Amino acid sequence: MKKKRKAWLVVLVILVLLAGGYFYVAGSGARRADSNYRRESVRRGDLSTYYTFSGNVTVRDSATVAAKAHTTIRELYVRQDDQVRKNDPLVRLSNGDTIRAEIDGEVTLLHVSVGDSVSVGAPMVSIVNFDDLCVIAKIDEYDVSAVSVGKEATMTVAALSETYESRVEHISKEAQTTGDVSFYEAKLQLPHDPRILPGMKVDVRMLAQQAPDALLLPADALRFDAYNNPYVTMQSADGGLEQVPVTVGIQDGTTVQITGGVSEGDTVFVPQSGGNRFMMMPGMRMRN
Repeated sequence: MKKKRKAWLVVLVILVLLAGGYFYVAGSGARRADSNYRRESVRRGDLSTYYTFSGNVTVRDSATVAAKAHTTIRELYVRQDDQVRKNDPLVRLSNGDTIRAEIDGEVTLLHVSVGDSVSVGAPMVSIVNFDDLCVIAKIDEYDVSAVSVGKEATMTVAALSETYESRVEHISKEAQTTGDVSFYEAKLQLPHDPRILPGMKVDVRMLAQQAPDALLLPADALRFDAYNNPYVTMQSADGGLEQVPVTVGIQDGTTVQITGGVSEGDTVFVPQSGGNRFMMMPGMRMRN
């Protein structure tokens, strides 16, 4: 009887030790989860992705009037920087002809002076309409199918740090090639702003995809296993961590849409150090 009682005591001690070890491991796993991971909740919101292109401000209308015959400049009616309207007189020639403005705009350059002799085709006055500017953006060949006339866009003039609403007016069908990539020029509207000048750099953004009222997580919460299947890290019923497969939708580089595998309000764990996004974390198991 004493031997049996002693054997039972040994078994009981072993069971207690095993149970204590289990709870210690589980507890330490939970503590590690708290210290090595940050918590993120699955939230609901709207997500959009965008195409981005670069472009420059350019003028729509410019004109340089030229001599149509060999003649002499008898009189000038304008000076540089003058504002003119279409058909305003610009130059009177020795043959009696009066040269008039072809467009509204500003006299940007006088190529001649009174008494100058000019030959056929020689430039005399240059005019630019600065009140009607546009943007020419470069659309690479991989994105041109997503851009159409009338598509809305926002554009930021870098030098002014100002953003404007716009639309696509025209898309060239003739490609230009730089290196190994072809691109097409798109012309976009530009609201009048006297601070905007031709040549200024512009960043253009157009909507690509939208996911309204979607389940969202930070992009760094997403991990991938050895087969490139996405998952997130969640706490299991025993207090440890497990790998939970998810399906994903669109992402903008900082936020990702989750279309399956988790629910709104669920908590996921993200390694504080960033971890390896392409491997299962040590001690983690896959949820079936």
